Amino acid sequence: MTIGRSLGSAFGSLARRLDRVNALAVPFLDEEDTEDDYALLPPPKPLKSLQLMGIAFFAVSGSAYGIEESVAAGGPFLALLALLLAPVLWSAPMLMVASELSVAMPQSGGYIVWVNSAFGALPSMLNGMSNLLCNVLDCALYPVLLTDYLQRALPALRPSAAGAEAEAASLPLEMLWVVLRLALVAVAAGLNVAGVNLVGHAAGGFMLLVSLPFVVLTVGAVASPDFAPATLLDTSAALWPEDAAGWYFLGTLVLWNTCGYDSAGMLAAEVTAPRATFPRALWGALALTTALYVVPLAACAAASSDWHEWREGQFARLAADFGGGGLAVLVEAGAVVSLVAVLCTLMCTTSRALAAMAQLRMLPARLAQLHPTLGTPVAAVLANAVMVGLVTSLFRFELLMELSMFFWLLEPQPQPDVLLEPHPYPNP
Repeated sequence: MTIGRSLGSAFGSLARRLDRVNALAVPFLDEEDTEDDYALLPPPKPLKSLQLMGIAFFAVSGSAYGIEESVAAGGPFLALLALLLAPVLWSAPMLMVASELSVAMPQSGGYIVWVNSAFGALPSMLNGMSNLLCNVLDCALYPVLLTDYLQRALPALRPSAAGAEAEAASLPLEMLWVVLRLALVAVAAGLNVAGVNLVGHAAGGFMLLVSLPFVVLTVGAVASPDFAPATLLDTSAALWPEDAAGWYFLGTLVLWNTCGYDSAGMLAAEVTAPRATFPRALWGALALTTALYVVPLAACAAASSDWHEWREGQFARLAADFGGGGLAVLVEAGAVVSLVAVLCTLMCTTSRALAAMAQLRMLPARLAQLHPTLGTPVAAVLANAVMVGLVTSLFRFELLMELSMFFWLLEPQPQPDVLLEPHPYPNP
């Protein structure tokens, strides 16, 4: 009995301390506005299956761009096996949890609301802040990638020499790139202010658009005279990662490209018939994502033998081999479209996270205030855009990649001053 009372007293003391700590995570509870004033309500035209599927698709992958290095890391057999197993063992459970919780708690905010309901304010706030930081860094990558594309496509706009004079001459161009990045952020923010339904329509259309280049690429690879599907069954250990770091790189690359389905929960209050729409949209996004990963990768690997040389942007190089410059341009154009769509989608979901934290009084309540006619959290969208615009204007691509993905743990990164070719493809 003494031991039981002692344990009960200890747990009670711990619970009281946790309550006090949780109270620190909601510093805006004393604001005059009530919580119900800022509940994010369904828009006049809530999201349907294809729209939500498009948003989930770009929150997860944005198409097959970015998975090419898996072939160099472990050979085509191991890469394809990982890309088939990850959706079953990793993506599907995440998808089912997101669907179930979104239906059970049809409130915008996703993991902010879920963690708050299960564990209280402090874990929810820490979760929200860490995801916010990661998403801002991710969003800031895409405007930088867009200007990198333009510099590669227009060599005349790249500095042709080094030194102080060249640096001074390139300053107006650098300012132009900054203006273009901020313009892209402004367009994405405007689309999000205009309404989630518009974001959903754009995501659904872009999803179909970015899939087209890979259909053509697959046909070109299969029609290649070097196409030999039997080579995909090569299980030679010489193709596998040589050390633990190689296995770690392959695993994180595959897992990174197959996660993100929980982001759809951010829009739970803005979906029509969520009980039917969420499973249909998320399973559809999973099926399309897996198909776009596996089919083009298998076809291209079967028509190519230099697997150790595969790098980021390999699909564009193989497109030039299989279909000429026109197909290469189509693949590159698809990457640009994917880049813009990913930015719009991430700004949509991140703004809902900010609004949910404000509604729970972890942030000032005004961040959750809705536009009177559009029904969108305008203050949260604008705050998100300001953070993304500031980061994308001040930081170089290499630093953003390191901060966002911690790639320095995987392999040494090239110095910014000697990097010849920027990371070519988007992926959230």
